[in-house]
Amino acid sequence: MVVSVHDAGEGPTDPFAGLLPADRTTGGRGLWIAHQICSQVTLHRDDTGFTARLVAGRPW
Repeated sequence: MVVSVHDAGEGPTDPFAGLLPADRTTGGRGLWIAHQICSQVTLHRDDTGFTARLVAGRPW
């Protein structure tokens, strides 16, 4: 399964976002969870906004 999520925001400013769990009591763990359960997580920023592409499972 491949999921792409795009919005007009700038996305996280930390280049290491999602590689370690956020040091917060509430929220901020979505990218970390994605890295734990997906085989590939790609983050891309351009003039139109921010895109996260998540790949899970094995292609047959």
